[in-house]
Amino acid sequence: MELVEHVPARTFTLPHIATGRPASLAVRLDEICREFTAFRMRFDEATGILWATMLDNPFPSFAPAMLQEMRLATTAVRLAAEQGLAQGLEFCVLHSETPGVFNLGGDLATFARAICEGDAPALRRYARHSCDLVYDMWSSFDLPVTTVSFVEGTALGGGFEAARACNVVVAERGARLGLPEVKFGLFAAIGAISLLTRHVPWTVVQRLMIGGEVMLAEDLHALGVVDVLLEPGSGIDGFLRYLNTDLRREKPTRSLVQAARRRVAPLPISELYEVADQWIEAAMALSPEDLRRMERIHAAQRRHLQRA
Repeated sequence: MELVEHVPARTFTLPHIATGRPASLAVRLDEICREFTAFRMRFDEATGILWATMLDNPFPSFAPAMLQEMRLATTAVRLAAEQGLAQGLEFCVLHSETPGVFNLGGDLATFARAICEGDAPALRRYARHSCDLVYDMWSSFDLPVTTVSFVEGTALGGGFEAARACNVVVAERGARLGLPEVKFGLFAAIGAISLLTRHVPWTVVQRLMIGGEVMLAEDLHALGVVDVLLEPGSGIDGFLRYLNTDLRREKPTRSLVQAARRRVAPLPISELYEVADQWIEAAMALSPEDLRRMERIHAAQRRHLQRA
């Protein structure tokens, strides 16, 4: 089984742009994302917002297709910026188009197959690709951009990690977030420890990772994991009201603080890779009972989607 292959970002090339069309980030992303089925990026030049949308296919999770499409799109952003095509880019917003679901995390069926087949290299490619995306959001693409996650509904495992990888986590009250991997003998490895320890005390990290508790956004806000709460049903309109008032006003100071934090508490990509390698070792040692639990949780994910 072949999972997402880890390819260094600079080996990607941008597609040909038709003669006569303006060379801009918006056009580049339109060309790249046109055939995507799991993820799409769109740059709104009027607002300076780069919308990173996880699509309903059949629900947002980090299956190989989504990872590959996300990596292509984020790499295009970096390359376009190097070519001077990202003027006006201020915010990158990660969100979901699926009502009630932000992201249900890693593709557990894919994990189970790789483990059963003893295919550790495939898991390593998957993990490193995921680490690259976490690093992109944490580092703001190495641009003066504020990355923001908008969580409506449920964010589990890798979905929680992707949300917290952003500079700002905005969630509606009642949204549920957690790291349930402990239920089948693993831990959240694609950034959870590295990201959480840079935001909250170790006691909170242990509660989330060892307890496997799925918590309400308002409780996580009280613990310092979620940055901003919105009222239930606020939707994109409510989120934009927050972004265009409070967040846009704070952006100059926030950008300076983010840059300082990355200097004081840097997150090297090597750290993410090393933790992910520990996760792979643990995954390959899972028992048949652990794998059965993983399969039951995968089935529960699908039932949750149907209810949502």
